[in-house]
Amino acid sequence: MGKTTALKLLIDRIVRRGRKESVFYYSCDELVDYRELGEVLDTYLNSALGRSTKQRMIFLDEITFVEEWWRALKVRIDNGKLRNDVVTVTGSASL
Repeated sequence: MGKTTALKLLIDRIVRRGRKESVFYYSCDELVDYRELGEVLDTYLNSALGRSTKQRMIFLDEITFVEEWWRALKVRIDNGKLRNDVVTVTGSASL
């Protein structure tokens, strides 16, 4: 089983437990850099405002396609936008 399949099975389990509103999945394989990733995250976070979700689960698949991806996450962690959230990232690394 691959990483993406495993993620999607986990998300399915979460949704079946009634936590659909708290899950965000995004495949990053068409993003170029951290600025584009930041726009995706901000769009999601702004749309999630007002929902009565204590903790969001954000899944970013194939993050290694995004140049300096960690910068987009670091800024949002530092400014508290991801304070109560769980962020899971997957990617590939070739030796």
